[in-house]
Amino acid sequence: MMKKSLFILIGLLLAVGIQAAEVLSIANVDTWRASALAPYVGQEVMFPVPVYVNSVSGGLSVSVRRMMSGTETCLPNSSEWKGYQERNKAGLFYLNGAGSNHRLGEVIENLVVRVNSTSSVQYISGNWVANSREQLAKGPDWSELDKRGEHSLVVCAMNLEYYLVSDFGKGYGPKSQAEHDRQRQKTSKALAAVHADIYGLVEVQKGMAALNEIAKDLTDNTGKKYDILSGTVSDEGSYTQSAFVYCSETVQPYSPIMIAGGGPADRRYMILFKEISTNETFIYSINHFKAKSGSGSGADADKGDGQGAYNGTRTTEAQNVVSTGARMSQMYSEPDILVMGDLNAYSMEDPIRKFTDNGYTNLHKYFHQNASYSYYSSYSDEAGILDHALVNSALLPQVTGMLAYHINSDEDDRYTYNGKWADVTMFRSSDHDPILVGLRLSSDPSLTEVHLNNDGVYFDGKDVIVYNARQNTNQPSYYSIFTLGGQLIEQGSIPSDMYTIKHPTPPGLYIVQVAANNKVHKFKIIVQ
Repeated sequence: MMKKSLFILIGLLLAVGIQAAEVLSIANVDTWRASALAPYVGQEVMFPVPVYVNSVSGGLSVSVRRMMSGTETCLPNSSEWKGYQERNKAGLFYLNGAGSNHRLGEVIENLVVRVNSTSSVQYISGNWVANSREQLAKGPDWSELDKRGEHSLVVCAMNLEYYLVSDFGKGYGPKSQAEHDRQRQKTSKALAAVHADIYGLVEVQKGMAALNEIAKDLTDNTGKKYDILSGTVSDEGSYTQSAFVYCSETVQPYSPIMIAGGGPADRRYMILFKEISTNETFIYSINHFKAKSGSGSGADADKGDGQGAYNGTRTTEAQNVVSTGARMSQMYSEPDILVMGDLNAYSMEDPIRKFTDNGYTNLHKYFHQNASYSYYSSYSDEAGILDHALVNSALLPQVTGMLAYHINSDEDDRYTYNGKWADVTMFRSSDHDPILVGLRLSSDPSLTEVHLNNDGVYFDGKDVIVYNARQNTNQPSYYSIFTLGGQLIEQGSIPSDMYTIKHPTPPGLYIVQVAANNKVHKFKIIVQ
C-alpha cells in the first residue's frame, strides 16, 4: 500500500509541475526571438509550438523554427536577406539536459523547460516526434517520388565527400585504409538504399578505381548490374571528379559525354540516357561547381552578400551548363534536360537564378516550397539547398516527384567514417544528402504518326500538328508553342473539330502542347 501511495504522490507532483509551467505566447514563429524568454528567467515554461533542433555541435541549439540559409528565400544583399539573417541569429537558444546523440531537424512537441537565461534553458520534458534514424532507416519515402503519377526511373545525385581508395593522407578524404573501409561500407549502404537507375556522383577521387569499387558494391548489394561512365580514364592523381554510375538493366548511355567548361576540370558532364523499356531518352547533367570557401578577386571576391567567394566562377559554370545543354538538345533532337549536382549555391543566388532565368524549374521549390534542404552549415547553424535538381520546361511534365533523403545533413559529423563515433551505417556517409528525382518519360511522337488515348491527336511526321478536337463546347481547347528554353512564342484556341497547327518558321526544335478534353498532349517537332 505504501508503494502504491508513493507512485500516486509522484504522479501528482509531476502533474502539478506541468500545470505550473506557464505557456509562452508565440504569435509568429518566423519572427520570434529568444529575448522573449527574459521575463521567465528562473521559471518553468511550455512552448505551445514545435521546437526544432538546429545544431548539435557544442550542445543542442534549438528554436521555434528550422533555420534556413537567408539566400534560400531572399535575394543576396537585399534588406529582406539582412533581416532574415538577423532573425535567425536572434531566434536560437541552447537546450541543456536533453541527452546526446540527437539529429538536426528533430522536432520536440510540448517542450517544458526551466529558463536559465535568454540563451539557455534546462530540459524538463517533451515529445520527440520527427526526423529520427528509425524513420529514415526504412528507406526513402517513395510516395514523394510519385506525387504526379508512378515513376518508372529514379535518378540520384550525391556528393560523396571525397571518396578515396588509395594514397591516403596526401589530400582530402580518408587518411588510412581502415578509414576508407568504413567510408566504403557507409557509402555502399547509402547508395543501395536509394537503388536508383542512374547515379550522378561528385567528389570521387582516384578516378576509375573508385568508380569501379562503387559499381561493384551496388551490383553486389542490389542484385542488379551497374556500370560506370567517366569523362576521364585515369586511376592516378588525387583529382576530384564527377561521374555516372547506372543500372545497365534499365538504362543505357545513348551519346558520348559532353563537357561544360568554365570552372574546375572533370566536374560538369552531360550525357543522353535511354530508358530500355520505352526507348525514351533524356539528357542528364551532373555537376560540381566551385566551392564558396577560399579567397578570390574581382568577380570571385566575397562581397559579403551571402554568396561567398567564387560566385563569379559558379555563375559562369551555370551559364555554360545551360548553353551546353541547348547545343546538345539540338545535336540529338532531344529537348528533355535534367541538371543535378552540388552547385555550391543556395536557391536565390546568381548561379541558380541563371538556370531559372533560362526556363528551368527548381524541383526542390516546385514540390516542397521552402521546406527542402540538402546541406547544413556548421558556420551559421543553417540548412539549405546546395544539391540541386533542375529541369527545363520540356521535361517538367514528365517528373513525378523529388526528395532529399536526409541521412547525412542532419547527422552529427562525429558519425563520419573518421569521427569520434564512427560507425558503418549509411548515416553520415557524406556531409550532403542524396537527391532523388522520379521520372516517367512520355511517348515521343516526333518520328511517326502516333494517336494518344483515342483523342485523335497526332503529329504527321513532317511539319504540322493535326488535331481532331472532338470538342466539348463547355471545355475549350487550346495550343501553345514553346522554344526549347521554355519561351512561349505562340498560343491560341482551337476553333473547330479538325484543326491544323502550323509550325513556326525559324528552324529549330520546338515543343507544342495541346490541351483538350482534360488532357495535355506534348509534341517535339524539328523545323529544318
